[in-house]
Amino acid sequence: MRISSPEAAPVPGHPAAGQPVKICVVFDEEASVGNAEVLIKHVASNFGCESQSYHFDELDHPVPGTAAARFASATDILVLALGDDRMLPVHMQYWLGLLAGLRAKSQRGALVVLFSQAVAASGGGSPLVEYLASVAALGGLDFIPQQRNVAPRPATGHSLLRPRPIRLPSPGFPAREYCPAAGGS
Repeated sequence: MRISSPEAAPVPGHPAAGQPVKICVVFDEEASVGNAEVLIKHVASNFGCESQSYHFDELDHPVPGTAAARFASATDILVLALGDDRMLPVHMQYWLGLLAGLRAKSQRGALVVLFSQAVAASGGGSPLVEYLASVAALGGLDFIPQQRNVAPRPATGHSLLRPRPIRLPSPGFPAREYCPAAGGS
C-alpha cells in the first residue's frame, strides 16, 4: 500500500503522496528489534513502507556506519529500539551526531525510541531520554519516546506500546499522513 491523500499538497521535506514512508530501525539487541516490528506493523500498515535495520555493532565501523547514517538521514522515521535506558555506547553517540548533521534542515521526520524493559520513572527523567530529545532537536526530528508495557496483554487489536511523551510533536508534524488515527479520518 502507498500513502495517498489526493487533497493534500506536497510539503517540502515530507514524502510526496504515493511515496512509501521510509523507516530506519537501529537496535541494541535482537529482543529489542521485535518492538520496532510491532510498531511498524501498527503505524505503517496502511502505507507503503521502505525500512532498513541496523544493529549497533554494524555501526561501529567507519564505512558501513557512514553509509547507514546517510540512509538514516533521509528517512521519515528513525526508530531506536533499546533494551533499557542505559546510556548509548560512544560509537552510537557519534553515529547519531553524524546522522543529525546529515539531515536536511527542511526535512521533517520523527525519532521514535522504544524500550523493551520498563524504564524507571525518576523525577528528573532518564539521562538517555534527555540526550535523545537533544539529538532529535538537533536533527530537526520530532521526539516520540515509548516503552513496552511490563505485563503482556492478550492480542485485542490494541497496540502493546504505551506512549511516554517527553514533549509533544510540533504542530506542523504531519501526523495524519503517518498515522490515520491521528488525523481523525
